[in-house]
Amino acid sequence: MSHETPEPEATMPDVEGNDDASSQTRDLPEPRRTREHLQDAALELFAERGFEATTTKLIAERAGVPNGLIYYYFGTKEKLLETLFAERTFLPDLQARITSAGLDQQADPHVTLTQICTEFHAALQRNQPFVRLLSHEEDLRSVARQQVRQLADHVITLLEVFLEEAQQQGKLRRLDSEMVAHALFSSILIGARFRAFSEPPRSIERLVAALVGGTP
Repeated sequence: MSHETPEPEATMPDVEGNDDASSQTRDLPEPRRTREHLQDAALELFAERGFEATTTKLIAERAGVPNGLIYYYFGTKEKLLETLFAERTFLPDLQARITSAGLDQQADPHVTLTQICTEFHAALQRNQPFVRLLSHEEDLRSVARQQVRQLADHVITLLEVFLEEAQQQGKLRRLDSEMVAHALFSSILIGARFRAFSEPPRSIERLVAALVGGTP
């Protein structure tokens, strides 16, 4: 007769911050809620201290659960890190936005690029712990580092394709699409990381104008 291993009991801490997010977390089943609290705690600590300096004990203490639950849900600290990149990154949403924008043949590419970059910047602002974690890339394990690079490369490639198609349609002047895509991606990432834009919408509009120029 088989027996399932019961989940260790855990008392979850109150979640500070966004009331809607806290309510959604409280509505989750207990195992899912516990798992997400551990991911929240790990993301915060990895962003604050870096991966190597963060122990499983610190993560468990921040989440308010027994240390053994990390191994119960993730197996290792490395696997926990990998789940953050697989489940918490905002880059897939950006990929979807760029893809859908490329399907609108009537849109002005200057306006579309400005909107995409503004949305990207806003997503980064909402995910500051993740942005700080990205700044510790050299401290990441190889699998997680590879995931980040693949996601970023995919977004840059989508931007390149978007720029190339706009040029072929005569909507943009001739550009080095690869360099412009890299510059847009990097500038928005750095701007969000260091809060370099005093007025993000206007600053991003100027950035796009400087890199892409006016109509041909």
